[in-house]
Amino acid sequence: MMKFSRLLVSFVLAMVLFVFPLSAQAASSSSITRSVGDPEFKGKDFSGQSLVGVEYTNVNLEKANFSNADLRGGVFNGSVLKQANLHGADFSEGIAYVRLVLA
Repeated sequence: MMKFSRLLVSFVLAMVLFVFPLSAQAASSSSITRSVGDPEFKGKDFSGQSLVGVEYTNVNLEKANFSNADLRGGVFNGSVLKQANLHGADFSEGIAYVRLVLA
């Protein structure tokens, strides 16, 4: 009787998940705006700008100013952020792939 009840519960759960599937949330590179232009942004002033969903890949952002910028959902991938100013920036739901450099 116990095996039958487990089987029945498993079947009902499978049917519920089949009829009402759970939504999945995943990051997609197609939903992110790629950074364009010169890969050298050293010292550039991005302060207060709306940069929602922008991806910075392999760019030099050393000493760049992102203070109070809207970076929600942004991506920093392989970029140099040495001495960058991120004070007050909103980086919620953002992703940063960092590399530790010792020297």
